Amino acid sequence: MKLFYRRLVLLVVFQILVFRILLTVLRNPAIFGPVGSASEVFYKVNDYRHSTQQYRIHRPVKHSLHRILVVADNQNESADFRRILARARTLYGPDGYPDIILHAGDALQEHHKLEDWQNQFFAPLEDIGGMQHRSPIIFVPGNHDHDKSRLPKNSNYYTDMYHGLFDSEDLGNLAADNGEYHRFYHSVSVGTARIIVLDSECPSTEQSEFLRHELQSPEFQSAEFKIIAIHVPPYIEFWNPHAWNDMGEKHWDEHIRTEYDPLFRKYGVDLVISGHQHNYQRSTVHRGPGHAPGDSITYTIVGGAGGGLDLQR
Repeated sequence: MKLFYRRLVLLVVFQILVFRILLTVLRNPAIFGPVGSASEVFYKVNDYRHSTQQYRIHRPVKHSLHRILVVADNQNESADFRRILARARTLYGPDGYPDIILHAGDALQEHHKLEDWQNQFFAPLEDIGGMQHRSPIIFVPGNHDHDKSRLPKNSNYYTDMYHGLFDSEDLGNLAADNGEYHRFYHSVSVGTARIIVLDSECPSTEQSEFLRHELQSPEFQSAEFKIIAIHVPPYIEFWNPHAWNDMGEKHWDEHIRTEYDPLFRKYGVDLVISGHQHNYQRSTVHRGPGHAPGDSITYTIVGGAGGGLDLQR
C-alpha cells in the first residue's frame, strides 16, 4: 500500500512538472526567420539544456506542385482524427507529409482546457509522424477554438500566441483586452494561390475593412487561385433542426452570407473552404436571373476530421 501511494505521489508530481513546463512553453513563443527563399528549412527547439530532434520543412517553389491537406472539426474524436491523418500520410509519397495543412477550425472541444489542445489536436499530429513539425499549419479559428465573449480576462494560450504572429511584441497579450479582440484574420500566399483567412466568430469593422483591402490587393487579384478560408460556411444544409430553428444557430452565418459573400462574388473568389458542419460537401449556388454568368464560386465544407457527422437536413 505504501508503494502504491508513493507511486501516486510521484505521478502527481510528474504531472505538475509537465503542466508547468507546458505553461512555460506556451507563454514564451519563439519566432524564427526570415528564411528568405530557402527551399528547405531545418530547425530545433531547445532551452540550452534540452533539445528536440532536428526537423525539416520543405518549401516548394511558386510554380511547382503544392500539396495541401485540408481538415476541420476533429474535436472530441482523437482516435478518428489519428486514423484520418494516418490515411492522409499515405497519399503524399515517400516523405508522407503535405507541404501545408489548412485546418478550417474546431480542433478541440473546449478552448480553455490545455488538455483538450494536447489530447485532441497536438497529440494526434505528433503520433502520426510529427506532422505539426514538418508541415506548416494555416489555422482558421472555429467557434470551439477561442472565446468570443469579449471578456477582459479572456485567456486562451494557443490562440493568444497565434494572434500577432508577425508582431512579436503583441504575443504576450490576452486575446481580449478591455473588451476588444485581437485579430485572427490574415492572408498568405501558397504557390500560385492566395488564401484569405477570416474569423467567422468575431465580425468587426476592422475585419470587413481588411477583407475589402485584401480582395482588391495585387497579391489576390494576380493569384491564379483565389481562396477564402472561414470556419462557418455561408450556406449550411445539414444541422440539428432544434438547434437551428429554436436555439438561433441559423443566424450564425448570416453576416457571412449577406456581407462577405457578395464581396467574394464581386472580386472573383474561386473557392470558399469551411468546416463547422460535420460532413463533406462541394457545391455551387444557383442564384437565378440577374447574376453574372461567371458567378460560380465553389463552396466546400470539410468538417469530417473526426467529430460526429451531421446527417439531419
